[in-house]
Amino acid sequence: MQEQHYEGLKNLPLLTKENSLIKSNSGFLANFYEPELRLEGVYKNDFYVSENYFESKDLKSEWKTFFIKIGVNQSIGLQRIKSKRRDNLVEREYFNEVCSEAKQKATSENYHPHLVGEYNDVTFNKITYSELADNYLFSLLFWNEVFKSVIPNKINKDAYLHWGYFGSTWSVKNYFFWSLENSKFIPTTQKSCLKASEVYSNAIPQIFEIAGKYLPVFDYEGAVPPEWQTQLKFIPALGLNEYLQILGSIWRENSQDEQLQKENQKRIGLIYEKLALMNFHSSEREKIKEWANSNKLLAKNGTDFYYPKDLSIVTVEGFRVVSFWG
Repeated sequence: MQEQHYEGLKNLPLLTKENSLIKSNSGFLANFYEPELRLEGVYKNDFYVSENYFESKDLKSEWKTFFIKIGVNQSIGLQRIKSKRRDNLVEREYFNEVCSEAKQKATSENYHPHLVGEYNDVTFNKITYSELADNYLFSLLFWNEVFKSVIPNKINKDAYLHWGYFGSTWSVKNYFFWSLENSKFIPTTQKSCLKASEVYSNAIPQIFEIAGKYLPVFDYEGAVPPEWQTQLKFIPALGLNEYLQILGSIWRENSQDEQLQKENQKRIGLIYEKLALMNFHSSEREKIKEWANSNKLLAKNGTDFYYPKDLSIVTVEGFRVVSFWG
């Protein structure tokens, strides 16, 4: 069979292990077929190709090769696809934006803008199964695999919106880069997935000790590869607002969990150390005073909270009290 014949089978309906029918390019090899990534058992989803295709006289490797050639996935990596808005494979907002981008180009050149609409096909890059990475547990595995296999600076910046009857296209923003800015698929320490711009970098010094569960930090233990650091626009640092937010959250929660109380004592100490090193603008000192009038701080005993004016040690102007460990 010629390669172009396999290409024509990439929408072939395949049976899953749970007896559903899905397009071949949406399927994943079950562990039975020995994929590169043994995802089954780690992530529950109805997209694993059924073992019923295999018969005793067959070679498992031949089925594996055939499935891969018609688009079934065996790992998480980069893919180049042609899709339209109604396929619901990526966010509809992407098609809205690239349609607008293409229409502006067509209008400025007075070149058939009426043939550009939200339902045109677009050829773009995406990461396999990125549409499932809004699931926290899957997103943990997803990014671990992405960092191993995808190099963003080697990916074309452009996608192509198709229009007319003769293969005409307009270049538009590639979904891959659009998704890094707009998709809610970054796992956080709060067990939710958010946009990268809403998540604190895991490279901030002492971020996990300071933020705890009170701020959404990228839930990844390793170092983000250098080629990804400029692509994922994480929040790069903590400032006064974050420190006050954490202190206020600890007070409002008023947890009775002894282990958490001990962790919070250490957390508060670290925050006070950071605050003591900061050179506050007059507006920031006013913000601290205003905060201190309506928020309480944890006392040295680790269980009681008091307004700062009722506590005894003063080390940062505006707080009147910043540390209880002197």
